[in-house]
Amino acid sequence: MTHDTFEDNMQSGTRGGSLPESNRRADDTERTENESTKRDSIAHDTFDAAYFRRAVEQSASAVFFTDTDGTIEYVNPAFEELTGYDAAEAIGRNPRILKSGQLPEEYYERMWGAILAGEVWREEVPNHRADGELYYANQTIAPIRNGTGEITEFVAIQNEITEYKRLSRDLEVYETIVQQLEDPVMLQDLDGNFVVANEAVSEHTGVPTDELVGRDEFAFMDAESAAFVADRKREVLEREESVSYEVSPSFPGTEEERSFNTLRYPFYDESDELAGTIAICRDFTELKRREEQLVQYKCAVEGAYDLIAACDADERLVFANGPYCRFHGIDPDSVDGLTVRDVVDEETYDAASDRIQRALAGDSVKYRMRRTHDQQGDRILDVRYYPIGSDGIADCAGPTDASSDGADAVRGAVAIMRDVTDDAEREQHLAVVDRLLRHNIRNELNVVHGRAAQIREETNGETVKLADGILTPVERLLETAEKSRAVTEILRKRTDRETMDVAAGCRAAARWIENRHPNASVDVVAPASAVATASPNLGDAIDELLENAVEHADVERPSAEIRITEATESVHVSIRDQNPAISEMDRAVLENGRPPNQLSHGSGLGLWLVYWIVARSGGTITVREVEPRGNLVTIELPRGTPTDGD
Repeated sequence: MTHDTFEDNMQSGTRGGSLPESNRRADDTERTENESTKRDSIAHDTFDAAYFRRAVEQSASAVFFTDTDGTIEYVNPAFEELTGYDAAEAIGRNPRILKSGQLPEEYYERMWGAILAGEVWREEVPNHRADGELYYANQTIAPIRNGTGEITEFVAIQNEITEYKRLSRDLEVYETIVQQLEDPVMLQDLDGNFVVANEAVSEHTGVPTDELVGRDEFAFMDAESAAFVADRKREVLEREESVSYEVSPSFPGTEEERSFNTLRYPFYDESDELAGTIAICRDFTELKRREEQLVQYKCAVEGAYDLIAACDADERLVFANGPYCRFHGIDPDSVDGLTVRDVVDEETYDAASDRIQRALAGDSVKYRMRRTHDQQGDRILDVRYYPIGSDGIADCAGPTDASSDGADAVRGAVAIMRDVTDDAEREQHLAVVDRLLRHNIRNELNVVHGRAAQIREETNGETVKLADGILTPVERLLETAEKSRAVTEILRKRTDRETMDVAAGCRAAARWIENRHPNASVDVVAPASAVATASPNLGDAIDELLENAVEHADVERPSAEIRITEATESVHVSIRDQNPAISEMDRAVLENGRPPNQLSHGSGLGLWLVYWIVARSGGTITVREVEPRGNLVTIELPRGTPTDGD
């Protein structure tokens, strides 16, 4: 069907042929008195047909007619423009000339089934133009019926949506990207209200994205931060330039405070009119926390008295604090580029390099060395090397694969050097004093004690009293010397704590004191076992407290009670006596470790020894007076885990 025959068919109510002869001649048998009216009706129908023809011809939608077999009978100009087929090429052919091959045969079976049944079919279809280019169209196919209701033809109408499909596809792609971004992205209108917000915004604020639309920052962040953001939006809109800023809002919905680095820039609509702002936020909360921690650690390291430096796997210095630089005479600004070999002498380097390599292999290394300083002379340094992993100080439990890319891969080593010259000298002095007490004074006192005892045995009368006057103070001095030696040993040696059954130890201490003082009695109220971690010398502390309780008793038969109780995290050993209240000085010695004022006082030294043993056990001591008379000394120790031997 050509364009020219379309008007004829519209008038005839048929498609694909000329107006029937019977309709062109007047039927004399049908002429009636209303012939004039019929002429008016025909004229009206002719007008309608011409009107509809012009409408279809001028329509922007592509229109084509087919017979019931699918043969194209008519196409309008919009069809020619859309498909690239002119009327002569299309009429007489099947619409499959437009087929793209993207739709399955089942689609066409369903379509023909629907339209042959008289239904209207609407779908989006991919078609090919005459030159093979793909296009998309919204297509409607409707049946055309004759006067008896029989389907004689089909009309198809297509509206191209290729650009819409492209935009939709691009929109879907970009929307997916934006929604999957971990960075919050938001589009806000001129009033500052959200138009678009991705899921990251919702995750941070605790507000669903659909509830964000139409609201601004004041709805979900603290007012001060929201006001700051509002000012930045206003700045972008006024200047029509992007701005970058940092903000650390708190979100009541998530009870979190986060820090963001935000880039905000103007947004223009399709008419190039300013329509709002777009913001992209980068969450740098963890980075900011690390920066703050770095500042704190740098202050701590720079303020330390210790010499601290770090090197990479090639022994290049990457950091050195002030004390380290001053000790080695190097400029802090020139540390980068220096190696360990550049800083120390050859002998020191040989010792240090070996230990650095052990640290790079994952070991923790400790040793002591003597170094000579230009101004300070010989110094003794306590040196420790630790491996540095990608996340900081590596786990020192064992060797680490330095070639690994894991979190614990060793990247370098840090050295911490402490000048212990004064401590070493004091330790040496303690050792000398200890030897004097043990080998000189103690030995001489033993001689005096022996001679006085001999005099007492071989004489009588006043001489015996004189001998007793010598024996008593000598025995006190010997006791003081022994306790002083014990305190010195505790202070000199840093023995590791061990797991022990405190209940068994207290029972043994009670038996020891009763054997030593037959007139004394000690009751032990304790579970079958009570495991704690403590210094191996804990038994000496219990013995000393019991000895002190018995010796300071003012009754003929002194008594004491040891009671052991267990808590979730600790074990409590309480020793109660019936004696006068402990003096404030002795209480300060026990609870706070205050040195006794009179070092010749054996009891004071004994209490000081108790304090240090408990302190080295990781425990505490409390002292209180009890009614009607007596003292309660309680030792609290960390609870231990029973072993197979307990």
